Amino acid sequence: MWKQAGKLFWQDIKRMKIAIILICLYLAFMKFVLHSGCPFVVLTGFPCAACGLTRAGVHFLKGEWIQAWNIHPAIFPIVILFIAFIVQRYFRQASLKGLKKYVIILILGMVILYVYRFVTQFPNNPPMSYYPDNLMLRIVKWMKI
Repeated sequence: MWKQAGKLFWQDIKRMKIAIILICLYLAFMKFVLHSGCPFVVLTGFPCAACGLTRAGVHFLKGEWIQAWNIHPAIFPIVILFIAFIVQRYFRQASLKGLKKYVIILILGMVILYVYRFVTQFPNNPPMSYYPDNLMLRIVKWMKI
């Protein structure tokens, strides 16, 4: 079972190699040129609904679950969905259609959480912070000159 799951995993990696390369190039560009991984932050300066998930994921992997929760509570259902995806795709080799409704619920929950956090925590509680070095502000300043 493990051997078959590993084989299917590597087939998926081979099929998606161009997408993986493009994602890595995008992330490198965002990090080293624009100094942020979030295009919404780079453009507007405002956090998006997913801001903080990477930091929350790092805390989660270190076993620092309270810190992960404080940064972005959605990391927990994301981890559960990720595990469900791995089991369905690689071990059961079953359809992933059943997971779609949970992904939609997760996205709706993240939007609701975003609005709540924006109202209660913005702009003083990271990751709900304003980033003044954004492109829209630069364009507005440039146009006034």
